[in-house]
Amino acid sequence: MLLGITYILNSLMKVPSIGLRAINKPKGIFYAYAASSCVTITFGIFLVKFLNIIGAVLGTIISALTVLLMTSYCYKLYINMGNKIGSFNP
Repeated sequence: MLLGITYILNSLMKVPSIGLRAINKPKGIFYAYAASSCVTITFGIFLVKFLNIIGAVLGTIISALTVLLMTSYCYKLYINMGNKIGSFNP
């Protein structure tokens, strides 16, 4: 059941990721996956060590949540930057 949460988060992550590609800002996607890698390496090791297989699933959920939050943040950041400039020129 917990692994199903990962699939939901991954499908939700696609929306801001496609938005970032549409406005030609793939750096946001890179930053999201870089942050996710750091979080996974940091927390994943401890979760697997102490919670075994449940820890691995929780680490995957935390990683997917990190990508979702970072891509959403980058998308909103780039959209707000474009609105402040007046005309959006990627």
